[in-house]
Amino acid sequence: AVLFAGHPGAGKSTISREGQAHRVICNEISILQRRADGWYALPSPFWGTGDKPHWRVEARLAGIAVLTHGHDRTQWRPLAGVHAIAALAPHV
Repeated sequence: AVLFAGHPGAGKSTISREGQAHRVICNEISILQRRADGWYALPSPFWGTGDKPHWRVEARLAGIAVLTHGHDRTQWRPLAGVHAIAALAPHV
């Protein structure tokens, strides 16, 4: 699983609609759980307005992408360590 975080309008719902929507675990509030072998994304009853929840299976978290508004398109770049924590903190 990949967690997409970002401010409203950054493209999170667009990615879930235009990507492989049948594989989306949650489109609003994401639930993450730490286990002995890593972090997992879990199905959540919290979906955006007008969206119907899909009860997908949980998946091991492979990465986190913080989306930002670009001039012509949504942009993202990989971050690690303290930079990733700082970028993700406003969305937790």
